[in-house]
Amino acid sequence: MDKDIITDIESGISFKGNEKLIRQVIGILLDNAIKYAREKSDINVKLIKQNKRIVFTVENEADNLEVKNYNVLFERFYRADSSRNSKTGGYGIGLSIAQSIVLKHKGKISADSFDGERIIFTVKF
Repeated sequence: MDKDIITDIESGISFKGNEKLIRQVIGILLDNAIKYAREKSDINVKLIKQNKRIVFTVENEADNLEVKNYNVLFERFYRADSSRNSKTGGYGIGLSIAQSIVLKHKGKISADSFDGERIIFTVKF
């Protein structure tokens, strides 16, 4: 694999929640980015405090993107490209699991591409 994970983690952020489930969300988003990021590209992970909210983002370059809202990715069993099934494995439920965990913690999760080159997943608590 020829991808680098670049982190920007603000210090002093605390959150009350189920640690195991929050780790699962982070794992799902990182796994997704590693699977679908372009070769020889960076995966940017950021955790910041924005006003009174905690914002966690995972951003990566990807192929075949359009400039649009990608929230359909959170639907169970949704696969953006059926030809990817055999290449990347998985069942298309990871992001829906992540969404249910985030909602359980009274947060929001979204996915967008603003330039057609990069996709960004944002979790806000």
